[in-house]
Amino acid sequence: MNLRPDWYGTIRSAATALILTACAWHASSQSVYPSRPVVVRMAYPAGGPADSALRDVLPALQREIGQPVVVENMPGANGSIAAMNVQNAAADGYTLLGTVTSDLILAPLIIPTAKYKPQAFQPVGLLGSGDLVLLSSPAHDFKSADQLIEYVKSSGKELSIGNWGTGSLTHVAGADFAVRGGIKLLQVPYKGAAPIIPDLGSGQIDLGFAPMGGSLVGLVKAGIVKPVAIAADKRNPLLPDVPTINESKYVKDFTYAARSAIFAPPGTPEAVIARLNKAMNVYIVSAEGRARQAAIGASPLEPLSVKQMNELFQAESATMTRAANATKP
Repeated sequence: MNLRPDWYGTIRSAATALILTACAWHASSQSVYPSRPVVVRMAYPAGGPADSALRDVLPALQREIGQPVVVENMPGANGSIAAMNVQNAAADGYTLLGTVTSDLILAPLIIPTAKYKPQAFQPVGLLGSGDLVLLSSPAHDFKSADQLIEYVKSSGKELSIGNWGTGSLTHVAGADFAVRGGIKLLQVPYKGAAPIIPDLGSGQIDLGFAPMGGSLVGLVKAGIVKPVAIAADKRNPLLPDVPTINESKYVKDFTYAARSAIFAPPGTPEAVIARLNKAMNVYIVSAEGRARQAAIGASPLEPLSVKQMNELFQAESATMTRAANATKP
């Protein structure tokens, strides 16, 4: 009879238990999100409205998820360079896209090189929202949309208008304004909103649309750029003397707003999206977040669930598609 000592069975049982425990720990650690830094690829240059909105949210977002959030600016081609990069990233929640929702929708409709489907991305949460303001260089003194339109018509001059990329929200808004006002404007594309302001201030270009938010109000009050009119239903309390474009006798029902948001790659797990959405909403409802939005003149944000974010994105997709089709030559 060949009997093994009792200690042999005890050691084998203990070893098996250790292996099972290690496997369970590994599986558990893999399922905890996030367990390492998260990267947000921002579709515009540093210093622009969307980039500034993201950096405002960062401290609160990092506190909530317990991990660093790194911003990588990847501008160009109306945000499509960053979008295509994130589209091909691992769908694990560690690589995200920061962009303007309308630009994500518009780029594939207008730019042949934008090879992605906007609806494949998963909306996570809003960073900011601001009505577009039509600005001019200090060389002009337009007090309303009507004054601008009448100047162009009477002088026969073709003023230049900067946009933050062909196929962008500001490109479509500028084209729509020109068509409805019955004037011609020379579109000048940039890689983002940030480079437009210096060129406006120096008179390199005549006009440009920019969203309320960031440092815009300070630039207006310093006289670096001049506000002509706001593409909104009502005037902004921080610029009470600036009329809306809808007050014009030539252009009605003209509203454009830039909503910046975070998106996740196609196929990202629902639990990861929900985790990030909850963390972003904490900032939106905080006193810090409310105060920041009011101070820069941005539109007040309300917390949106993942379902509501998807509904908002679907509605904006329909609106922007119609606008893009209406302004095509």
